[in-house]
Parts: sequence; structure tokens; C-alpha cells
Amino acid sequence: MRIMTQSRRIVLAARPTGMCDADTVRTEVVPVPEPGDSEAVVRLNWISIDPTIRTRMDDAPGYLPPIELGAVIRSGGIGDVAASNNDAYPVGATVFGTFGWQDHALVGGTHGNAQIIPDGVDPTAALSVFGTTGMTAYFGSGAILDACLGQPPRSRPTWSPGHWRTRSSAG
Repeated sequence: MRIMTQSRRIVLAARPTGMCDADTVRTEVVPVPEPGDSEAVVRLNWISIDPTIRTRMDDAPGYLPPIELGAVIRSGGIGDVAASNNDAYPVGATVFGTFGWQDHALVGGTHGNAQIIPDGVDPTAALSVFGTTGMTAYFGSGAILDACLGQPPRSRPTWSPGHWRTRSSAG
């Protein structure tokens, strides 16, 4: 097995006007990070390329802050824990988190959290049907369908620790 010492990352080089082009992002090569106290290093296998990333490239307010110039393009990703100083992320575990467009990312400590993908679950499902694009499609299509039928929304999503649930629009 080859031990990687370098990691690629794609950063925002310039604010796009209209469509993104070759000047919008740049690739940087940096050393693979070392995990500090309560941290783990994740080797990314898949990254998400969602339409909302384009809106985060603008310097405009939104539900998430814009991506800073020079910062890694922010997105979901799936990878395997390669090194760990955090019992919550054992080496070899497959995890989903907001890792960005890069080969390696830190998790834990001050770097945010990740979710371990249970055995038997296709890891790419976390980026699709169970990810932000799948949830947007599911809840958005229901709201649009209700509006097209001239009915008030039947339910709206609410977050409850550990699971999604729906709550009647009346209550």
C-alpha cells in the first residue's frame, strides 16, 4: 500500500460572473494533514457537485455564507478514515461530511463532524437520495405538487436529532 504524502484541493480563485470557467477555481497541492487531538484524517472517495455550490461562489448572503476566495470549494463528500486520534472515527470507517473538493480532510476537533455510514448502506446514497439533493427533491416536489393542485402544503420537514419526521402544517 502506498502512503500518500500530498493532497490535492480545489479552491475558489475568483468570483464567477455568469458561468464558471477555468479562472474560477485552481488546484493546489498541499501536504496530507496530520490529525491533532480529537481529530481524524479522511481520504475522500466521492465528492458532491450540487447546483447550490454555484450560488455559494457569489459574495452574496444566503442560508450558508459564501465560499471565501482561496478556500476549498465547500460540498459534501464521502471517504474512509485514514488516520485517527478520535474514538468516534476509527480507521477504516466510511464517513459522510462537509469535506469539500479535496483528497483529504480533517474531521473532529474544530473541523466539524461527520456521520459514519452504516455497514450495508451504499455510500453514494448519502450524496444522492439521503443527501441534500435527494431531500430537496423529495420535500420540494411535494410542495410544488401541492401548489399546482391549489392545496395548502400537507406537511413540512422538521429536523429532530437522529431522524427526519414530518409535521402537519396545521400544527
